[in-house]
Amino acid sequence: MKKLLALAVTLAFCSTAALASHTRVASMGVPSWMILDDDSNIWANPAGVSSYRNNIWLELWDGAGEWGGVAMETELADVGLFLGRPYEGVLDVLSTTGLLTEVPKPMFDLFLSRELENMDIGMRFGMTSLHNSTETAAGDEMYEKASDTLIGLGISAQGVGPLAVLDVAFQMHLLSAEVVNETVVNEIDHSLDAGLTYGFGARGAMPLGGAGFLMGYARIESVDASWEWNMGAASADVDFTMSRLTLGAALNQYLGPKTLMVAGLYLERDASSYEDERTGADLDETETAIPAAIGLETVLSEKLTLRLGANKDLYRVVAADDGASETKEVTTGGAAASVGLGLNLVENLTIDALVEQRLLYDGPDAVGGNAPGMNAQITAKYSF
Repeated sequence: MKKLLALAVTLAFCSTAALASHTRVASMGVPSWMILDDDSNIWANPAGVSSYRNNIWLELWDGAGEWGGVAMETELADVGLFLGRPYEGVLDVLSTTGLLTEVPKPMFDLFLSRELENMDIGMRFGMTSLHNSTETAAGDEMYEKASDTLIGLGISAQGVGPLAVLDVAFQMHLLSAEVVNETVVNEIDHSLDAGLTYGFGARGAMPLGGAGFLMGYARIESVDASWEWNMGAASADVDFTMSRLTLGAALNQYLGPKTLMVAGLYLERDASSYEDERTGADLDETETAIPAAIGLETVLSEKLTLRLGANKDLYRVVAADDGASETKEVTTGGAAASVGLGLNLVENLTIDALVEQRLLYDGPDAVGGNAPGMNAQITAKYSF
């Protein structure tokens, strides 16, 4: 169940640095919301596409393949199209727990954004699916199909009270899944009877004296799903609900004309409830964590930028109640370090590379390249 909670709540939305960020953010070791100006924030707020139009991205990521996309200006709106982005969400959880045998295809994402006076508005449409059918030599047939459709809306406003920038965004996932197993003696039909996830977030940037901004962030996410089993005349439900609350603050401060420091901490609280009529399982689980992160970016020359990052769980507690007993575990977690380079080899083309990540967390084996210590990642961006 811990894996179920970690996957579904953490990955259902792009709220963490791992998948939500491009290589620049991963190199600095911070969640993408902590950085005021970075193109990775379009995954949290589609209105940001207008700020990064007329660009082409290609990203290579160890263990997750490659994906890319383009954002460009048109007469009606700014349009972004991305293909191949790895999917991580509730359908992955169903695959991990064995309810689905295949993993979903990579994402298809379409962004639309338009500039208004002192405000950008945008929307995102994303989709993934899986289809699979098999037949055994004994004559058993099985097919499964599933889909996750994402709809996102966002606003990015400038000059709202004391805030230089205010971002507000909403995301909703509509889920469906069905598995039919026709054996020579019986037919088992199970499906995702109801599946919905949503997330609502807000981020503000307040100018400080000098070249700096104070970032504030809040987000709530929820997963609500019911899995229905039918086996002949018998039926049973598997219900699970999950939620996450994130509250954070970060400082963006220029230490000089060429060096940016990003530092912050945040509170994450996860809660889940799992009930299985087949086995009688009834489990409630909560997890509370306070991670801290700091990143530096310094321009060494016209062609080269160095990025350093570190993050650590200052506090983490996991509590579980299965109706018969209660458990509680308190840890501080390990420290993760990252190093990255930004290269500007030719005009309009930048390449960001993540040199290494999680070295301190995973230990010295990372030096030898043993997974998961090394996390190679490269992003190329061409502006036109």
